Order: sequence, then C-alpha cells, then structure tokens
Amino acid sequence: MRDKTKNTGRSYIWRKLVAAFVAFATLLAMVVVSGVASRQVAWAEDTAICGDNATNLTSGLTVGIYESEADRVAGTNPVSSTAEMDNGSTMYGQFTVNFTDDQRPTADKPCVAYVFPNGVKYTQTGATSTNDPMNLQDSNGEYAGWWRIVDNKLCFRYSEEYLNKHPDVKRAGAKFDFQLKDDDYRNKDQVDLNFPGTSTDLTIHVKKGDVAGSKSWKYDNTDDSVLFTIDLRPSDNKTKDFVLTDTMGKNLVFEEGSFALDGETVSDVTITTGEDGKQTAVIKLPDGSLTYLDNWQSHKLTYKAKLSDSAKAQLADGTSLSDVENNASWTFKDAPNPDKDKTSTNPDLKYSMVSKSASGSPSDITWTVKLNSGTVRADMGGYTFTDTLQNGHTYTGGTYTLKNMTTGTETTGPLPSGGNSFTFTLPSDAGKNEYQVIYHTKMTNVDSTEPVSNNVTIEHDGKKYSGTGTYNPPAKEDTHNYVTKERTSDPDENTGKVTWKSVVKLSEMPANTDANSITFTDEFAGPSGSTVQTDFSSIVVKIGDTVLTPDTENWKKDGDYSFSSYNTHFQIDFHGDKVKNAIGNTDAVITYSTTCNMAGGTYTNTSTVNKGHSSASATYEVAKYVKKNGSAKWDPNFDWTNVDNTTGKGAWNAEWTVTVNGTDTYGVPAVPIDNSDVVVDDVLPYGMVYVPNSAKFTILGSSPRYDVSSGNSGLSVEVSGRKVTFTIPSALISEVDKDRKAIIIVKYQTVAKNIAVPVNGSGKFTNHASASAGSTKFGDAESTINVEDKTVTKSSDYASENQRGNIKYTIKVNETGRQLLPTAEGSLVLEDVLDPNASLVGSTLMILSPDGAAIKGTSYSLENVTTTDGQQTVKMTLVIPDSTPAVVTYEVAPLGDENSNVTLSNTVAVKGHTGWSSTDNKSYTIHHADGWTETEAGTIEIYKSDSEDSSRRLEGAEFTLYRVDLSQQSVSEPNFVDKGKTDAFGKVVFGSSQHLSVNTLYYFCETEAPTFTEKDGKVTHYKVDPTRHYFILKGTDTNEYNSIVQLAKEHGINPSSFTAYTVYDERKPDSAELPSTGGMGDGWFVAGGALTVLVACFGLAETRKNAKRGKSLQL
Repeated sequence: MRDKTKNTGRSYIWRKLVAAFVAFATLLAMVVVSGVASRQVAWAEDTAICGDNATNLTSGLTVGIYESEADRVAGTNPVSSTAEMDNGSTMYGQFTVNFTDDQRPTADKPCVAYVFPNGVKYTQTGATSTNDPMNLQDSNGEYAGWWRIVDNKLCFRYSEEYLNKHPDVKRAGAKFDFQLKDDDYRNKDQVDLNFPGTSTDLTIHVKKGDVAGSKSWKYDNTDDSVLFTIDLRPSDNKTKDFVLTDTMGKNLVFEEGSFALDGETVSDVTITTGEDGKQTAVIKLPDGSLTYLDNWQSHKLTYKAKLSDSAKAQLADGTSLSDVENNASWTFKDAPNPDKDKTSTNPDLKYSMVSKSASGSPSDITWTVKLNSGTVRADMGGYTFTDTLQNGHTYTGGTYTLKNMTTGTETTGPLPSGGNSFTFTLPSDAGKNEYQVIYHTKMTNVDSTEPVSNNVTIEHDGKKYSGTGTYNPPAKEDTHNYVTKERTSDPDENTGKVTWKSVVKLSEMPANTDANSITFTDEFAGPSGSTVQTDFSSIVVKIGDTVLTPDTENWKKDGDYSFSSYNTHFQIDFHGDKVKNAIGNTDAVITYSTTCNMAGGTYTNTSTVNKGHSSASATYEVAKYVKKNGSAKWDPNFDWTNVDNTTGKGAWNAEWTVTVNGTDTYGVPAVPIDNSDVVVDDVLPYGMVYVPNSAKFTILGSSPRYDVSSGNSGLSVEVSGRKVTFTIPSALISEVDKDRKAIIIVKYQTVAKNIAVPVNGSGKFTNHASASAGSTKFGDAESTINVEDKTVTKSSDYASENQRGNIKYTIKVNETGRQLLPTAEGSLVLEDVLDPNASLVGSTLMILSPDGAAIKGTSYSLENVTTTDGQQTVKMTLVIPDSTPAVVTYEVAPLGDENSNVTLSNTVAVKGHTGWSSTDNKSYTIHHADGWTETEAGTIEIYKSDSEDSSRRLEGAEFTLYRVDLSQQSVSEPNFVDKGKTDAFGKVVFGSSQHLSVNTLYYFCETEAPTFTEKDGKVTHYKVDPTRHYFILKGTDTNEYNSIVQLAKEHGINPSSFTAYTVYDERKPDSAELPSTGGMGDGWFVAGGALTVLVACFGLAETRKNAKRGKSLQL
C-alpha cells in the first residue's frame, strides 16, 4: 500500500504546475497579440508630425541653394553667398544631414527635425498639396518613414520597422523650395538667411520692383487744353529718386502749375524748350509718394498742355493736327528695366464740322447729319445749315429735329412741302457743342435699286463746310423656287431601293439667265445607324423627250452637263445650246434611285438649284423605333441563389437598355402609340439568364414631359426559355401623355456564369429585342457586348500621386474565380522575372483578394537569376489556389539618374500554360523621392532572405567580396577584398571601415550558407548560392562610369549600380515546410496552444490515475 499523503501531494503539485503553465501560455498569447496591436499603433503614430520630442539637428548638416531645378538635380552651380530674387521667383534647396551618434534616429526617438531660418516661405518639393506628409525612401526604394515641412521646420519621422532593420542610418536629405514673403519683397532691399549648423549664409538681394505706366488724354473745349494722365503702378514700396521726363510735340505747350500726383500739386518741375521747338518737362516725385496699391489701382500723375498759336491756325483751316505726340519715360534708383519704362500717346486733335449718314428703307430713309463732332470744337453760333436733295427722293414727316448732343435738348423745324431744300441758322449762343440734324425722305420709286443722295453745307463769316450722304437701296432678291422633288416608289423591304424625280424649272427662269451658270445638287441622308447609297449609274437627265448627255471629261464640255459625285452627294453643272433654248420654255427632269439598309428612322433626299431660293426635299420612314445597348462586367459578389438556387458567387453581369419610340433627337417621340399596352420581347444571348426583379421602366412624355419610374410595380415580366417579355400598361402611358406621344425605356440585368467565356479568351453576348403596341409596330434592334476573361493581367504606374519614387505593379489573377486546372484542389504557379533596370522593394509584395482580404493557401518564393544578356535580377514565383481571384502588388525602385528615362518590361506567366501571360512594357521618367535616407556612401548592403519568405532574414550567411581588374587580359583571377557574415537582421555591409572605390568593378558571392533555428529548436538548412553579383558604385564622373561599364560588357559582364542587394537562399529538401506569406504568422499561437493542450491532457490523466488509486486505498 502506497502512502496516500505522498500521492495527494504529488497531485497537488502537478495541478499547480499545469495551472501555472496554462497561465504562462495564455500570457504568451496575450503578449503576441498585444505585440501585433502595438505595432499597428506604432505604424499609425508614425504618420504624425514631429512634436517637441524630436531630436533637433545641429551638426553634420549641409544646405545647397540653386537658382534652377536643373542645377539642383545635377548638383552644379550652387549659389555661393549672394543671390537676387524678385516677387514670385523660386530658389531651390537641398538639405543633407550626416547623423552623429547623438542625433541618429532610434526606435525610441524616431523623429529628427531641422529649423530653417526665418525670412522666406518654405515649401516641400513634389507635394501634391501644401505640406502633405511625403514618403521617405532609401536608395533601394524601401520606405523608411515620412517627411514634411511645417512653417520653417523640416521633420523626418522614421518607422520602427525600418529602424529595426537599419539601426545604423547614416544620412538623410530632402528637397525644398522657397520664395520671398510679400511684405519682405515690397519693403526690404535684402533678406539674410543663416542656415544653423551649416556654412551656408545667404544674402538675398531683393530686386527692385518695376513701375508700370500707361498714358491717356482728354481735350477740354472750355479752355482749349489737353489734360494728360499717366497711371503709375509700382510693385513695391521702395521707389526712390523717381524722375519722369515728358516731351511734347511742338504744337503743344505745357501749362505751368498744372502738375499734380493723386490731386496733390507737384512743384519740382523743370520745363525747357529744345531747338526743334518741342518742350520737355522733368518731373521729380518725392520719395515715398509712389507705393504699392492693391487691386490694380494706380497713382495718377496729371498735367495740362495748351495748343500753340500755329496749331490753332491749322485747325481753323480744317486740317488734322500733327506733331502733338506726347512721350514719357521714367527712371528711379536701381530701376530693373530703365529702357522699358516709358509710355506715349498721340492725341487726335481735329475739327469735324460736317458728316452725314443714311439708314432705313426706300419708303423711309433716315438722314443723320453730325455737326461739330471732332475732338476740337468750334463755336457754332450763327452758322447757317442748308440741305439740298438730289433727284430720286422727297422730304417726308414734315419736320426736322436739331439735337444738342452735349445737353440733350431738341428743337424742331419745318420741312418744305414738295421742295428739295431747307435751311436754318443756329442761335448765337450755340457754343462749342456737337449737334445732330435728323430728317426723313422717301424714294420716288421704292422698287428702284439706284442710289439717292443729298448735300449739306454750313457757313459763317466766310467759312463754309460741306458734306454729302448717299443711300443705297437693297438689291432685289430672287425668291423664286426653281426645283421640285418627289419620291416615285416606296422602299423595297429587301434592298431598301427607292426611286426619285427632281424637276429643274428652266421654263420659269428669266430669259437672260446664263445657261452655263445653272447648277443642280442632290444629297441623300439617313438616320443614325443607317447605310445609304445613291446609284449614280441610274441617273437620267431629260429636257422634254431629249436625253441630255454628260461630258466625256468635265473639262472638255463636249456634252450637255458635267457630273461630279462624293459619297451620297452628286452635282450637275448645265451648259450648251439645249439648256439655253429650254430657258423660259421647257423644264429639265432628273430621275435616279437610292438604296439603304432599312435601319429605322427618317430618310431625306434634298435637291437644290443655285438660282433664287431653290430647294426641295422628300422623305420616307422606316418604322424601326427600337434601340438597344448594353454593357457587361465581372461581378465577383453576385449571388446565384437569387437566380437558379445554385451556390457560388460571381457572374458576368450585363445591364441592358431598350428604348422604344425614340428618335435621333433626344426626348422627341417618333409616333403616337396605339391605345394598347407596349410589349417588348427580348431574346437573351445563349448562356445568359434574366435577373429576377431587375427590370424597371421609364416613360418620357413629349409635352409637358414627365418621368415615371415604376420599377416592378405595374410592369409584367414573363420568362420563357431565352425569351423575356416586358409589358408596360397602356393606362400609365396615357397618364404621362394624353396624346400618347411617349418614349418607353426598359432597363434590366442578365447574368452568365464564368464558363460562358472561354478560358483566357474573349466572348460576346448578342441580345435581340422587338416592340409593339397593338397596331403600332416599332421594329427591332440588336446589341452585342464583348468581354474578356484573361487568366492574368499586369499593369504598372507610379506608386505615388506626385509620380516620384517607386513604380507599382499590379497583377490580377483569375478575376472570375473559375476552376482553371483539371483537379479542383490544384494551385496556379506564376513566374514573374523583374526587369534588371529596377530592384524589388521586398516589403511591398502582397497577395490579397480583390476586396483586400488575405487568401489562404497562397505563397511565394524569390530567386536571384541572370538574364540571357548577363544582367542580374529577381524571379518571383507565386502560388495561388485555383478558383481563387487574387491581386498581387509590389513595388520596384527604377535604376537611373534623376530625370532620365527608363523602359521597364517584364512578363508574368502561368507556368505550364502557353498563352496564360501578360506583359507590361512602359517608359518612365525617373524622379527619385524628394525625401531620402541611406546608410553610408562607398558601401554596399547585402541582405540574406529565405526564398519562400522574404520577411525571414537569415543570420550567419558568409559573403566574400572581390575586385576585378579590367585592365588585365583575363578577369578570371579577381583580387580578394573582404568577407563578412550577415547579422541578426540578415545584413552584411562592405566598405564601412574603408570605403569602396567608385567606378570600379566588384563582385560578391555567397561562400557559406546560413541556418535558421525555429522557436521549437528545429533547424532549417539552406543551399549556398554561388552566383557572382557584379556591381560598380557610380561616381560623379558619368563618362568614366559609362566607359567602365562598357569595358565590363566587353568581358561578358553586365554590372549593376545598386548599392543594396537581397540574395534569396533555397531551403534544403530536408528542411521543407509550408512557405509563409509574411508577417508574424500563426506559429506562436499554434505551438503554444498545442503545448498547452498536451500538458493539460497529461495532467488530466495523472489526476484520474490518482483518483483511481484513492479508491483502491478506500476499499
């Protein structure tokens, strides 16, 4: 017998151990879950802007300033210490920081910031909107975090994930732009920028703003002076020592004391007279008087000039004054455009004593006489006005009107009855005003086309001025129609043939009509969708019983008419004696035929003759007032249980629209609808079925127009095989339009399973509809939809909206989710070889469903391969379960210099299936990210990853670096440089202790494979990849780099210029396991859960055994 106490103690201890282990396992799961959650929170916080806890950058800094974007890109011609800027101009900056140990970003302090000096407005280059956060990327396109500029603070925020992989970040940089602040531009002569922590001290000399100007004039008849106004618009407040020089023509004399600026007298004016008799005024404005004004306002400098005595004499003789031009130019301290600051004007100074015009009709001609309408006006007091009619018209209305155009007052006087002249004298106080005299006449023969005129004179004190006016009656228009047309047959139902007859009314033309000038044209047109044709061989032209013959060649004129044609248009140009003799006597008859494809609508035939208003048309109708159109797309979420009670989702979903009784004119019905229901019969395409309750209809009335959308209410739908019949109640049509002039629109959906379209092919769905309403037959219509079901499609575009940085690829696989392989449990294997001119950003590879969800059973592997021309790249192998739609996305970093062009081409193909592939070939302009970071110049980084799980970085892989001497005849014996093993992050760096040389050929290869130990102690072994990876670090001398590359190619080597590489190792067969699609995976959960269950089961067994022993002891 055993000791009961001992057994009981053992059970107690065991239970405690089990409980503790369960608690530990639970805690472990919580830690893992919280780790995932906390990482997600960290990622979310990474998008925040650096706050006060950011590390301020104070050393290791450089700032380059450039006057152009091209110089910034090339890094050439930096601004040394001074620069000039004006309003709106931009300077281009490049910020770089070489992190010191105390400023390097860490997982604890991922934010670093630099404060720019005040004085200008900073913006971040490439932002789609002001100060948006932008991606921070390294030279391999990997996302490192974000950066932005807020006010004058440049902020970098690194992601925790990137810092864990790259704890030795060496440097970062960003592009920025700046402009002058408006107030500084307008008020300061210079702005000093001292960039803290750098040797860049920049003095910006603010360019002087210019002063724009324009000039105008106005004559003052009260004192016979000219008022000149110069509008001056300075662009800043710094105008000093402003001097304006104005030179008058010799017929003008400055009026001293008239100079003013904005109404204030200007006294600093010097007036001189030159040897040519021209006066010049030099006007000096006080400093501060010319300031910037908003809203395009201007300062007004005004002054007057009087007419010289010789000018007054010229005007008195009735001549226009010359030599009155006025030229102004100005200058001021540091004026930017002294040769362009000028303006001028040339006053049009003259008398215009008499001018006359006529308007109206032959039965009522209105005459307007303008007196004293020039810019310079005479005193009209005492002037005598005399008007004399010429033959052909007489005065009407009984009175004339005299209007003072200055005051608007009017007086009237009598017109002679039956006479041909009238006169009056202006009062002595008529003054220097413009006058108008208005009166009416009537032509003696209102049908005459001959012009009529009259003369007017004014005279006073021996001065006499005269003018003549003429009225030209409108030419008489021939409004006769010299052509008729008729349709002489109905359209043939099979051929659409119709015969026509046109008559050219030669018999009604005037006897003096030129037979060689008569042209007949004909045009046949049909409705939209129709095909029409004129049978030119059927044309017959007759005069009486005589058949006219066409010219053998149009230029020969050896027949009775020449003939030309184009499409459905033809033209006949008559000539010769037969036509000449027929004019005024006999008509010409033209007969011919046309054909059409009998498409529904109106067909019109129109004939014209180029005499009079000669046009005639005839039409006919083809009753086909049914139109149909449709579109289809793959709907992955369509539920078939609503159609045929089968399970499964996804369908080709077609939306159809049938329009009944419409015309080419939107909203205009074709014919009144018979007092019956409208019935639409639709024969569906093979493989398609109607979607229940998808139909709805709309009735459009003609006047007034109402819309009635009834859905399924009142609409009858019957399905019989492929035929679907829609019936729209007659009562609803009458409600919408009492005259039953309405258009009926029926919309509905049909669906087809994915097998309706060939695998990796295209298909079409043709739908036929007809409609009627009692005796009203609307005809029929057909519509075809074309669709494509590609197994795989590939496309690319810039990864960011501002088209900078990486290129993003999208591969759509099996969009319709159909079974493509013979066995239902199979998987598609896709291979995608990247273009060597770009490197894969491994962290961006994702395989998801179209709605963004994870897909069970997907996997991928990556392999370093060499192309046929010796370039190294990556082959991606994707495994996706059959019958599963998937979207694969990843990004690449293109290789090349800023603003250079690169063409990226690669093909994704389903392994083992010819034609199941898609190629994307596209040219891109390389724009590197405006915010960047890197580890160290003169180095290369090599990452070692599991080929089946790129997130698994492998520690302990040994790489050896060699230098190749291209000057040797053979390059088979390279020089050893260094060797190293990958660290815990799977990374090894060459060149950190002694930088690698630029423009020198190197290669590295793996010399010892790593191992990977799981948490459970399982060890995974990998194969050594002996591939030689050739590279050349590119220096600043592009020509030298290109020559080294060419020399390498002559040795059969095609080197890369990347500074970071990922080498993927295959697992050895005995280490095979399910590949991972990335992330933490479920390993912790599965292992912990299994171990917990195992321990619990063991404990339960022990407990039961103890209980059994207890019973034995009791017995």
